[in-house]
Amino acid sequence: MSKRICVVTGSRAEYGLLRTLVKEMERDNDFQSEVVVIGSHLESRFGNTVSEIERDGVFIAGRIHTPIQITSPRHILTSMSQCLEEFNHYLFKAQPDLIVILGDRYELLSIAYAAIIYNIPIAHIHGGESSSGSFDDSIRNSLTKLSHLHFTAHAKYAKRVIQMGENPSRVYCVGALATDAIANARKFTKAEVEERLGFKLGEKNLLITLHPETLRPGSSSNNANVLVHALSEAKDITLIFTAANADPEGDTINEIFKTFVSNNSNAHFVSSLGSEIYYSLLTFVDGLIGNSSSGILEAPFFAKPAINIGDRQFGRIQAKNVINCEFRVSDIKKSIEKLYSWQMQRLRHRFRNPYSGKSPSGQILKVLKEVDFHILVRKEFYDLKTRK
Repeated sequence: MSKRICVVTGSRAEYGLLRTLVKEMERDNDFQSEVVVIGSHLESRFGNTVSEIERDGVFIAGRIHTPIQITSPRHILTSMSQCLEEFNHYLFKAQPDLIVILGDRYELLSIAYAAIIYNIPIAHIHGGESSSGSFDDSIRNSLTKLSHLHFTAHAKYAKRVIQMGENPSRVYCVGALATDAIANARKFTKAEVEERLGFKLGEKNLLITLHPETLRPGSSSNNANVLVHALSEAKDITLIFTAANADPEGDTINEIFKTFVSNNSNAHFVSSLGSEIYYSLLTFVDGLIGNSSSGILEAPFFAKPAINIGDRQFGRIQAKNVINCEFRVSDIKKSIEKLYSWQMQRLRHRFRNPYSGKSPSGQILKVLKEVDFHILVRKEFYDLKTRK
């Protein structure tokens, strides 16, 4: 009898990582898979990225519409409560054998709470990581404790999950799902990318993504203004801005970027690229700027330097492609100079990628085939052995 597995996705970046796992699961007769779409996937201002899932021909078992007004904690909590209520209705009817979640988005807390009450085990991907500059860190750790199987991107992260009291027999280091996502993504030519974007790339190109530092409320306006000020003199570089995620003050960042774009002919704003265009674009740009985890987790696969600004990603294991700096105009300008320096360009193909895995999706499916889901819901705290 096939195992019924529900994969939950709430954002463009998350689905891009899950795509290979979902497709392989659909082709495997040992599984009956279904996808539940939540959050920003269903919002026009985030690009209606559910259309990317539809184009893949993936079976969408549920669409949970929640109000995504990302201006305040109150709005986020309203969204979370509605997500919990709607997922309750889905679980009451569907009763899957296992739920798969990835990452650290606040919407996933609602998913996990509902699953726990229904005694449905949870498999969590990309736990054990650290990004202490945002509340995502606390959410990720909470999801670890609510989950029953763990698939991490690095051995150090696997150890952290075990430190949190999770049984080592349920923790698997498989590498980052970006390994599969990038390897299996359709590769677009430069001309095709330009056609999709609606503008030409230049001789120099930078991809910019900035998210709010959620542990520093009110900082987003200053951070975005500092960044565009630092970029204002880069007239010889084509600047490609992508939208901030659905965190408080994300709209503030987007509006500052849009205003900058309207006044600078070398700058462009794209709400959502979609994972395949995003990966293709990464092959043509010179590097990334901002504070997205993509600069740390995905840029090494393309041997691209990434300027990581501020504390949002503080604590993540980094390859030598990452250039860290503060939200100061002078620091960002120096980092751009370093990105384009002959030393960085000469060394970038020698970066050791700490997140590369060997078919992470295949490893996950192998575990899911072998594990008895019925015994997972009972969890006991795993105590580390201490020296006497």
